[in-house]
Amino acid sequence: MNIRQNTKMKKLILIIGIIFSGILMQAQELKTDEVDEFTGERIKITTRERIAKIGSYRVYAQVEKNGTVIILRITTTAGLGCGGANDNYVVLKFVDGSIIKLTDDKLDVNCDHPVSQSAYLLNNDHINKIKSVELLDIRIKMSSHSYDFHVKKKDAIENMINLIQ
Repeated sequence: MNIRQNTKMKKLILIIGIIFSGILMQAQELKTDEVDEFTGERIKITTRERIAKIGSYRVYAQVEKNGTVIILRITTTAGLGCGGANDNYVVLKFVDGSIIKLTDDKLDVNCDHPVSQSAYLLNNDHINKIKSVELLDIRIKMSSHSYDFHVKKKDAIENMINLIQ
């Protein structure tokens, strides 16, 4: 190989490396970081991130903070029914066997969209658990049935919480 071909090869490898590093380094970031004009409360919302997948079904998480209130939004493409329904819940299971069951879906009922979303308040105990023990699985129950997912991005929700605090 001559010097010119060697230089072209190095440039190609560098470009491929840059592309892959960009894909691999999809770091969590804030989608919103502003102050509410009326209340003076700071509002922070993370970008949505896929945390689990089974076949074509996906689970996305997003965390938002409005003043002192912290909300975990869970979105799924699993066709589990209506977001915001009264009997919806999410169970977070951790590697130590402990669980957090979130039962009070704060969203209005929405059955019109194939992607279902629920929102749950996180208290300090929830936050401390998420920050101290690795997340293993998530069970999502919406109006029609539940589905269990093995979490692939085990620290995603923890990273989101750290970002908004």
